[in-house]
Amino acid sequence: MEGVATAPKAEVGLSRKVSLGGIAAGHFVLHFYQQSFYIVLPEIARDLGLNAIQVGGITGARQIAGGLANFPAGFLSDLFRRHTSILLAISMAEIAIAYVIVGAAPTYTLVLLGMALVGIGGADAL
Repeated sequence: MEGVATAPKAEVGLSRKVSLGGIAAGHFVLHFYQQSFYIVLPEIARDLGLNAIQVGGITGARQIAGGLANFPAGFLSDLFRRHTSILLAISMAEIAIAYVIVGAAPTYTLVLLGMALVGIGGADAL
């Protein structure tokens, strides 16, 4: 078909590739920390003298807070779609601070608060 103009191929720039790689790596780290928490959970339960119901409360706090934050976080994520890298960085920082709270928490209540913040941070990242 001679004479038919074709659109030039869009080249994906290096900065977009780096940004995509950073987003993928950040998402991996998010899920890694969320799932590796179950490895340290028995140690937390032993140190604080928690029973099985309280241990379930820890994971429940994260799930409930994340579930409640999911809709508003999704709305904000869609609203600021052009700033996905920044949103993911904020989310990762929030999760890091929350895990510091959990790690330093001397009481069950602070562990619940920290895990709720982890859930909210996880909702921000999705």
